Amino acid sequence: MIQLYRLAKPLAVSILILLSYFYYAFIFIRNRLFDLKLFKSRKLETIVISIGNISTGGTGKTPIVVYISKYLKKLGYKVGVVSRGYKRKTRGFLLVSSGEGPIHSWEKSGDECYMMSKILKGIPIAVDKSRYRGGKFLIKNFGVDIIVLDDGFQHRNLHRDIDILVINAREKYTSLKVLPFGNLREPFNNIQRSDIILTSKMDPDKYLNNQLKKFSIPKFRVKANPSISKNLNNRRNIHLRGKSVFAFSGIGDPGHFIETAEGMGCNILGHKNFPDHFTYSLADIKSIKQESDMLNVDYIITTEKDWVKIAPIKPDFLIIPLGLELNVINEIEFFKIIKEVIIFEPYPKQKRRQQKLT
Repeated sequence: MIQLYRLAKPLAVSILILLSYFYYAFIFIRNRLFDLKLFKSRKLETIVISIGNISTGGTGKTPIVVYISKYLKKLGYKVGVVSRGYKRKTRGFLLVSSGEGPIHSWEKSGDECYMMSKILKGIPIAVDKSRYRGGKFLIKNFGVDIIVLDDGFQHRNLHRDIDILVINAREKYTSLKVLPFGNLREPFNNIQRSDIILTSKMDPDKYLNNQLKKFSIPKFRVKANPSISKNLNNRRNIHLRGKSVFAFSGIGDPGHFIETAEGMGCNILGHKNFPDHFTYSLADIKSIKQESDMLNVDYIITTEKDWVKIAPIKPDFLIIPLGLELNVINEIEFFKIIKEVIIFEPYPKQKRRQQKLT
């Protein structure tokens, strides 16, 4: 039995490495076919700005979609968001929001798109496996000037004018390998397809920083600004600094959530991690309450993304959701690059509007 145990781990690693080679080959061939124009990318009659990542897990991509969409709307553009609606319980096209809040439940829309629909006012949001079809709908029905494509880096079926790649600076050397041996959805060198690189969560370590220096692509860092979510009533009467808390989440990078809460001055006595996009039951909520009661904490905290799935359960005790607003350091230079592309490549339906705005 001891010999079998000793052999199990090396065997498992060998299998993962072998599967990574197959995955690498598949991704390489797929991308090559797009590069050679054998696979076609369809164009929309509007500017498309893609926000994507190269790894699995949380990179802070959704808050960046919100941040960029809000900024462009303030400039006077008609903005729309298109996503696939990861893990939603519907298929095909679905209009999540016409710009006046959510139309459907989070189960139908997907938790991240539902959350965005509560935040982005005046910005329509659609989900569709075919982002082209989703974008066509927003152009036809809402006259959008700019489509912000959520999680679009690997969706090469749709032409984009700007590819913004978000990289989690918490990624370590051991995870910068392709799936399933590492966390990468495609080889690291493929970041050369991007037009702008954003590093989130923290400053890149020496290894990652050296890897990024190999690419002559504009790079910016993202700053996080956490706060108690606006979706919580009477939030102004709650202060977390110096308070003991129990934290729980079902996100791709729970460690960053813990660090964020600690940065707000919380004293975290306990925490519980659920799988990413976890669907909570009443039993799960009761279990969280029992664990927190044993620790005698002042508050229970979670993420805004988790809260959209917990709120319909209507727990009979206080759970405080933390929201996260992001902004790009050196914001003026960042948006200067984006605006140059928007102005330089206007499509027929945009020309008149862009001339007015510029």
